[in-house]
Amino acid sequence: MKPIPAATVLLVRDGDGIEVVMGLRPAGGAFGGIWVFPGGAVEPIDVEAAGGDDELAWRLAGLRETAEETGILITTPAVPSLELVGDLHRSLSEQGARFATDRLVYLSNWVTPRPVKRRFDTRFYLVIEEAGASPSVVSSEFERIEWVPVAEALSRESAGEFPMIFPTIAHLRYVGGFGLVADLLSAVRSLDRIPQIEPRLFERGGRAEIEVAGDPRFES
Repeated sequence: MKPIPAATVLLVRDGDGIEVVMGLRPAGGAFGGIWVFPGGAVEPIDVEAAGGDDELAWRLAGLRETAEETGILITTPAVPSLELVGDLHRSLSEQGARFATDRLVYLSNWVTPRPVKRRFDTRFYLVIEEAGASPSVVSSEFERIEWVPVAEALSRESAGEFPMIFPTIAHLRYVGGFGLVADLLSAVRSLDRIPQIEPRLFERGGRAEIEVAGDPRFES
């Protein structure tokens, strides 16, 4: 089955090192009990609003999902509040506004490994904090949501206190390699291209493990 287009947004700011908005998915749902970044599948309303521009549809989906899941509206001009139901693109247009897709910095493109039945073609984007942005639980998508220092998230994950999936950990490790958001954005913007990353699953010692290109086990 062809992977489902999806978008994920890393809302970042300078604080205790670089900090990022993360939410805890409720138990029983998709990725239940896991900490993730805001995001989700590209919906027909995103495709329609993009007018056939695939890259724009990905960006619109990322900002729409961020609004629906965190209450944070990244728009131009700024919109103080919006009913977070229905077609948000149309609701913004009625107020003379739109999602500020130009503020997103394309970070990476990950595709779910082939053995997995439900696969996603996910584009990850960076966006600097909206002034005073305060994420909150505004839907059933998250049980908790908060600004998290990247170093703290990785430390707690290693201690088994902050469960995350592999792509989330990989992105935090990359972001955590920079001291300031400005340094991170400069590095990402200097990339010649954004490669598509499709991890592979393999078995070792009776356990399923995942690796990406560059690891010796990946090719073997």
